[in-house]
Amino acid sequence: IRRLARLRNDNGCLKTGYYKTMLAQGDVFCCLRYLIDGKDFFGNETNGSERVVLLINRGDEPCYLSVDDLGSELTVQQVNHAFVSLTDSFIVRGIKGGKTTCGLPPKSFAFCIL
Repeated sequence: IRRLARLRNDNGCLKTGYYKTMLAQGDVFCCLRYLIDGKDFFGNETNGSERVVLLINRGDEPCYLSVDDLGSELTVQQVNHAFVSLTDSFIVRGIKGGKTTCGLPPKSFAFCIL
């Protein structure tokens, strides 16, 4: 809980940033919280990262997400270095079917800090 609270406090976009659902399919959910020109939804300047992506797998099986399926907000370079897991879960990144893919274990979540 402390790590999650610290992540929220260190990244203003998680408090008052804009919101966009990137993927909601079956047991997999992915959303984006972001700032525009360093300002939150209310037009106030805020601290921390410009964008944070949350990936959730609530299912009983691992899930694999192609970066291409998540839209233009997330690039291959960002996926390769920006993941923060607050659980003991292992996050897989690699190439699957010619596409850059990230994998989440069952019942896990991860943040991608951009």
